Amino acid sequence: MWQKIRAYLDTNLLLDILSLCWIFIILYLIDNQHYFIAGIIFYIPIIIYIVTHYKRLLSRIKKWWEILFGFGVLFFFSCIYAKKSLSYTYDIDPEYLNYSVSIYATLIALHLGTILIFLFYFVSYIIKFCYWKFLSFFSSKYQRKIQSLEFCFAPFVMIGLFIPILSLCYAGNLLTDYYIITDAYPVSDCGEKYNDIVYIRKSNTECYSIKLTIPPVFNIIKAAK
Repeated sequence: MWQKIRAYLDTNLLLDILSLCWIFIILYLIDNQHYFIAGIIFYIPIIIYIVTHYKRLLSRIKKWWEILFGFGVLFFFSCIYAKKSLSYTYDIDPEYLNYSVSIYATLIALHLGTILIFLFYFVSYIIKFCYWKFLSFFSSKYQRKIQSLEFCFAPFVMIGLFIPILSLCYAGNLLTDYYIITDAYPVSDCGEKYNDIVYIRKSNTECYSIKLTIPPVFNIIKAAK
C-alpha cells in the first residue's frame, strides 16, 4: 500500500502542495510557541524516510572505518583547540588539563563533523535541484525526480539530523565548568579534604577550589605547597 501511495505522490503535484502545507503548519506552530508539537510534526517525514531507506542508511554506517578516520582527524585538531581554549578561559596551565580536554574535544569534533556532513549533502541537494530543474524544461523524467517523495523529504531529513547535534554542542559550550571538574580531585595538596569540594591546580602557586553545587562555584586559592 505504501508503494502505491508513494508512486501516486511521485507523479503528482500534490506532493509539492503537501510540502508547502507542512512547512506552513510548522511555522505557524512555532510562531504560536507550540514548539513540542511543531517538533513532532517536523520529524514525521524523517521517520518515514528512515523507515523506507534504512538499507541505504545501514550501507553508509557499514563504512565505519571512513567515519572513524574522519572523526579521528577532527578529534586531533579539536584536542588542540580544546586545550588552548580551556587553558585560556580558566587560566590553567595545560599540564593540569587531561579528561576535560578529551570531553570538550569530542563535542567539538561531533559539532564540526555534523556541520561538514550537512554542508556536503545540502550543497549536493542544491546542485541536483538546480540541475534537474533546468533539465525538467526538456524532459518530464527530471520533473518527476524533483517531485519525488525522496527528493522532497531530503531537506527535512538533513535539517532534522543536524538540529539535535548542533543543539547538543551548543549546550556543551555552556558546561565547560563540569569538564574542569573531571580533572579535579578531593584529595590534593591545594587544600584540606571536604565532602563537597574538589581541587585543581592553576599553576605552581595557585589552585581552584571548586564547590560541587549547580552550577559549580570556583574560588582561587594559594597552593599549600
